[in-house]
Amino acid sequence: MAELLGKLTAAMGTYGPAVLFYGVAGLVLASAAYAVVAKKIDHSAFSLMACFTGVAALYAMLGSDFLAVTQVIVYVGGIMILIVFGVLLTDRLPVEYRQISRETVVQGLAVAVPVMAALVWAAAGTSWPVVAEAAA
Repeated sequence: MAELLGKLTAAMGTYGPAVLFYGVAGLVLASAAYAVVAKKIDHSAFSLMACFTGVAALYAMLGSDFLAVTQVIVYVGGIMILIVFGVLLTDRLPVEYRQISRETVVQGLAVAVPVMAALVWAAAGTSWPVVAEAAA
């Protein structure tokens, strides 16, 4: 798998691997966001399966074939089992959705913004070690 990705990225030129990586990362983030906001559980499950498949593709692009295959077998396979047994074979009762109040949104933002600020502060203040060249 790594050889195929190596040939693909070599054919793309200088910026090809970065464009491919960020494109797949964007698809992973979009499918993860849709898995959270989808109204139907089957749409959410398929979106989560797409997200995990994209994460496996990112692992493969980074040269970690074992993690990529494990991601597909464990997580994507687990979501497929969830779809078959948890979604398609259960009775679906009509669900009444309620409108989210402004107070709930404010409370959520009051928790999310400080947590995100703390994470960004911690990541920015950390001295990340840089490896000059990857081991072959």
